[in-house]
Amino acid sequence: MSSDLVKKVKENIVKNNLILNGEKILIMISGGGDSVGLFYVLNSLKKELEFEIGLFHLNHKIRKEAVYDANLVKDIAKKENIKLYYFEEDIIKVSKEHNLTLEEAGRIMRYKLAFNVMKENGYDKITTAHHITDNAESIILNLVRGSGVKGVCSIENKNEKIIRPFINIKKEEILLFLKEKGIEYATDITNFDTNYTRNFIRGEIIPKLNEVNEKAAEHILNFSRTQSLVYDLINSLADEIKIDKKENLVSVNVLDLEGKKEIVKRQVILNMAEKAGLKRNIKYSQIENIINLLNNKTTFDISLNDGYTLKRRYDKLMIIKDEKKEKSDFLYTFDIKNIKENKEYLIENDLFILKFLKINKNNFKKRDVKYIDCGKIQGNITIRNRLAQDKFSPLGLKGEKSVKKYFIDKKIPKEKRHNIPIILEGDNIIYVGGEEISEKYKTDKSTKNILVIDYIEKE
Repeated sequence: MSSDLVKKVKENIVKNNLILNGEKILIMISGGGDSVGLFYVLNSLKKELEFEIGLFHLNHKIRKEAVYDANLVKDIAKKENIKLYYFEEDIIKVSKEHNLTLEEAGRIMRYKLAFNVMKENGYDKITTAHHITDNAESIILNLVRGSGVKGVCSIENKNEKIIRPFINIKKEEILLFLKEKGIEYATDITNFDTNYTRNFIRGEIIPKLNEVNEKAAEHILNFSRTQSLVYDLINSLADEIKIDKKENLVSVNVLDLEGKKEIVKRQVILNMAEKAGLKRNIKYSQIENIINLLNNKTTFDISLNDGYTLKRRYDKLMIIKDEKKEKSDFLYTFDIKNIKENKEYLIENDLFILKFLKINKNNFKKRDVKYIDCGKIQGNITIRNRLAQDKFSPLGLKGEKSVKKYFIDKKIPKEKRHNIPIILEGDNIIYVGGEEISEKYKTDKSTKNILVIDYIEKE
């Protein structure tokens, strides 16, 4: 019977091109039955399929028995004359430092170290001992945690540089192989502690499902493979929506989402989150809320995980990394009367650059900047943040409009408004930075000198 397992794994490797002739494969071995079984199966196939193997082990120092696991692995490597890359890390300390669960911290550290070994020692791929039951456990766990389609997709037999030759193998087949071969392996006693969610699923839920149907894990695998195809289809439709990324902000045009199926909108939001750098998925309830708000065409802010916020501003849906910065207040005064012609004057801070240049009208050439009649300014000018009571007469408008209403009409995002410089003479607004000059200060036939203002917003 043990030869059946080797045969099935060989068929999986050949059919799916998991291992090619001449490749070096790094086996992640914990000392447990699954990974020990994987080692002995691959060790028996390496000559026939013409590949090399090495072993990687991380002593996580979580359990006292970890020393026994490590020694077992060392004995296997020595007995079979296989190169072993052995590491020790205090995973409890790592989990506390990075606010991770022990499982997360251990997984991240294992893969980090294993990939370093692969890169530094010429290995082509890393292999793990995930099997059918692992896949079923993950599907059930993700479902009860509220996962979307992606969470019920199958664990692939290969993913980039990681291969999983056991993914279509039952746990029972591996244990039978070990028993028939008389191979020693370690048993992690914490696997039987059903206070851990995954252990509860493994020890309580999966056996009950097997009572309903002995092929329950296989059927879950088939279901998850179908969902992988569904996920690929949804993602291909979502990829038609362009996601722009700029430093700590990603955005899409809301108009591009109109007419799209809700499942596609959901996937676009999830893709935005991934592109923005969120470590954890957005909750189902949050996405539901976002979809409803999009339909209402309203401005909104929604706090996400990891210090990110999703915002709608007019036709833009954005995810931005929150920066804990206070609003910057600024105040400058500037004597226009005493500036020399054709000499550039500069005001700069962390938010913007303002360039002033006084030019005789006869020498003026129109550029894509704002310019005003210098002669209409009688005193000093002030440059400051906007105030709630600010009003001015935009170019071409006889009456007055509040700066707040002007910003709304121009669709200036709320978070930018406080940082836009307002240039005034006394209480009269001359210029709203980067946007508009006042009708009262525009050039006309009587203009002799022009003040050119160039506004540059800093990112």
